[in-house]
Amino acid sequence: MAVPAAIAHGGAGPGPSRQTNVEVSISRAVEILEAGGSAVEAAVEACVVLEDDPVFNAGTGAVYRTDGSVLLDASLQTSDGRMGFVIAMCDTPNPIRVGRSTVWQATALENGRIQEDIPRRQSKVGPRAPSPETP
Repeated sequence: MAVPAAIAHGGAGPGPSRQTNVEVSISRAVEILEAGGSAVEAAVEACVVLEDDPVFNAGTGAVYRTDGSVLLDASLQTSDGRMGFVIAMCDTPNPIRVGRSTVWQATALENGRIQEDIPRRQSKVGPRAPSPETP
């Protein structure tokens, strides 16, 4: 039987003083796994914990650009090779959740003003073609 495990990191800059913050994220992932949740759900929600923590350069703690805006990226890849991502999202505190929703879409790369509407419309552009490795 597999034993649930989770790994998280707070980026390159936080250092050991932020270890407790990272452990909160790991605890959330383990909680989901032990309750029977999927690895994807555990990874996404662990990332949400980090995005919601203002000490990390992600989500609510992201660094402001010189024009006062914040642009966020997030990506997720599954063990069967699917990938979802968002690039340069604004006004979205948890881009990983939006990135997760794009795993099921044929395309997710939208940049500029149009991408701001993704969380509200969750566009469906059709099913992704199966990869050669997928039965």
